[in-house]
Amino acid sequence: MVKVTDINTTNKPDLSLESQIDRLRAIMEENLRYTKAIRESSTLEAQKELQQLLKENLKISKDLYIMTKKINRWIFGQRIWGIVKFLLILIPFILGAIYLPPLLNQALKPYQEFWRLNQQVSESAPAGMLEQLSNFIQAGNQISDQDNAN
Repeated sequence: MVKVTDINTTNKPDLSLESQIDRLRAIMEENLRYTKAIRESSTLEAQKELQQLLKENLKISKDLYIMTKKINRWIFGQRIWGIVKFLLILIPFILGAIYLPPLLNQALKPYQEFWRLNQQVSESAPAGMLEQLSNFIQAGNQISDQDNAN
């Protein structure tokens, strides 16, 4: 007689994906043994036992199908969650690249105007100072020439 593996289709939270896949693999191997046993048997008593085994095989196959659907749903959910996490990281960078430059320009505009005024003063100061200095020297020379003439 072939040993029948009891399958428990309840959702156990402690079973990992690998252990569930191992259980599915064991069930598939058992189904293969049932099929081989059917081909080898020919007596009437064996036929009844094989019919019982076929019914059990059908039940196990249905349970296997249910477990496979659950695993496929879980894998699909993990793929979707991965995409969502990726988008949660990527979207702020894209929005920042689109909306941040105009906001920064508006925020820095007063400082840029102040910087331009400051640069104009610093650029014009040496030229103006040189003119003032040359005028002062010329005025001083004129005063000293008038004092020498007197």
